[in-house]
Order: sequence, then structure tokens, then C-alpha cells
Amino acid sequence: MTPLVLAEWPFILIALLFIPSFGLTASIACSNKEAADIVFALDSSFSIRKDDFKRQLGFIQAIVDQLEYGPNDYQVGVISFESDVILEIRLDQYKKKWDLRKAINKIKHMKNGTNTREALHFARTQMFTEAYGARSQAKKQLVIITDGLSENTTATVSEAAVARSVGIEIFSIAVGTGPAEDFEIHSIASKPKAYHVFKVGEFKALASIVDSVSSAACDQLLGDGPSALTKETVLPGKPDTEKAMRAYN
Repeated sequence: MTPLVLAEWPFILIALLFIPSFGLTASIACSNKEAADIVFALDSSFSIRKDDFKRQLGFIQAIVDQLEYGPNDYQVGVISFESDVILEIRLDQYKKKWDLRKAINKIKHMKNGTNTREALHFARTQMFTEAYGARSQAKKQLVIITDGLSENTTATVSEAAVARSVGIEIFSIAVGTGPAEDFEIHSIASKPKAYHVFKVGEFKALASIVDSVSSAACDQLLGDGPSALTKETVLPGKPDTEKAMRAYN
């Protein structure tokens, strides 16, 4: 084997730095026929450990890797939420996927409350406007990731209904939540719930739903429709979680 010369190492290290932490998975080519603006809302509350917050960032990067990214395809924006909402990336801020991935990697963990309602409100009234890079004719998609109940469930569910009424498609991703949180996460999401609600037991398991979420967002489900996403993929694990899915589907 030919030894690597010293001058080659910086380039190797740079390449390794931007490999997704989820490892190599089969890529789903996401070529949506219509332009779409997709906003990710990250839970930045105190209940999330630093490593788990980083796993959220890796999850977004892995989905971005599968999108056809550009002014005529997908645009990606990011907000994080705790007691307040922080604008991280405008929809039109980055023209190249490489620059977008680097910006996602720099997002900081804030460690306060869980104001999911305000995240929904900010996305509806700010992110999906021309001032923040949204396109009037593009499909509007919002992906919310959270590990717990919001500060005000009634207000959160109400704000989600308003967002859906103006054409925002909402995908909910719950991490390690119980029955009360399951009710809220189901109530936030668009219908059909089997297509828009995902649950994993821990942040490490976000890697297992990258393809499913990407497929759902691209309208390229693994089969002929939402039923092709198995219950284990969408809401794996506890019997009470499966009961909640049947109750609110």
C-alpha cells in the first residue's frame, strides 16, 4: 500500500468533517415535481443533552443530502425553539448545499423551555414569507422535532390548526415521548397521520427514519401510499403509543 503523504491529510480531514454522523444509508433521490420550501424547527430546550442536539443537526443534514436543492427545487430554512424562537437559516440564505450543511452544523443549543406554539407561529407568520426567502408558488412544509410537551398544549394545537389552514404541511417527529406528548404531536401534524407523524425512542434512532421522512416530504412513499410506512417505522415501541395513533389518526 502506498503511504499517504503529509500534504494529503488536510483534505482528508476536511472530507471526514462533513460526513453525516448517521453513517452511510441508501440514498433516496428526492426530485419533487414542484418547488418546495421546507422549514425545520429544532427543539433547543433544557431537557435535551448536547450530544442529542447535535444528532438533530445530523438528522437534518442527512435529509438535506437527499433533496434536490436549488431555487427551482427545494429550499431549506431552520429555526430552533425553546422559550423563544431563534432564526437560524432563512429559506434563501444559501445557494449551495455544501454551505447550507456547514451552517446547520454551527447551530447552538440554547437550553430553556419548550414553546412549540411560538415555533409554529413564527414559521407561519415569518418563515413562509418573501422577506425570509419563501416563494409564493412553492409548497410549504414544516418539520418539527421535539422530545416533550409544549408549555401550552391548547395554544400549540390551535396554532398548528391555523398553520395547516393556510396550506402549511406539518410533519411531527417525537423523540421518547409518552401518551400526553403523543396526543399533542398527533394533533399538530397534517393528515393522514401515518404519513406525517414519526416517533423514535431516542435521538440516536433518528437515523432510522431519515429515508422515511425524506420519502414523505418528497411525496415518494415506499409503496403506493401512506400505508406503506409501517406502524413500527412511524410510531415504534410502546403499546400506549400505538393506541394513541389509532385514537388520533
